[in-house]
Amino acid sequence: MLKTKKNIYILILVFLILFISFIVYRLFFSHGDILLSVEKGSNLKFDHENVKDIDLDKTSQILLTSKSDHSEFYFLIVNDHKLAQIITFGMDEESPLEWNYIKNISDKANLLVGKINPHYSGNIEIDGVHNDEIKKITFKEHVFFYVNKPLNLPIKIKMSDSKGKTVYSNF
Repeated sequence: MLKTKKNIYILILVFLILFISFIVYRLFFSHGDILLSVEKGSNLKFDHENVKDIDLDKTSQILLTSKSDHSEFYFLIVNDHKLAQIITFGMDEESPLEWNYIKNISDKANLLVGKINPHYSGNIEIDGVHNDEIKKITFKEHVFFYVNKPLNLPIKIKMSDSKGKTVYSNF
C-alpha cells in the first residue's frame, strides 16, 4: 500500500511538471515558433529580440515585431496558435496615419490596427468607438493602435495633432 501511494504521488508530480512546462512554453516560446515558421515559408526575416505580445481574447493575439533590418513593422495576427494574417507598415514618416481593418480573424472578432506617425501624434477619433477602446502601444519609438471590435463600414477615422489641427481624415 505504501508503495502504491508513493507511485501515485510520483505520477501526480510528473503530470504537474509537464503541465507547468507546457504553460511556460506557451507563455514564452510560442511566438518564436510562429515567427520561425513564417520565416521558413517566406523571404521575411523578423527581429526576434523585439516582439511584443498582445492578447486579444482567449484564442487570439497580436505579435508586433519588425523586419530584421528595421525597414518595416509587422502585425502578425495569431488565432489558436496559428498565423491568421500579416499586416505590414513601412517606416516612412510621410503619412500621418496608416491603418488596416481585418474581419473574421476568429469567431465574430474583427480588428482595426494602425501606425501613427510620431511627428503627428495626437488624438484619434474613430466613428463608433469610444476613446478607451482605442489601445495604443509604443514599440521602438513608434506608436501603434488597435481596436478589437466590429466596426461599421466605411470606417471613419480622424486624427488631430496636439494643437487640435486635423492632420488626417477619411471623411
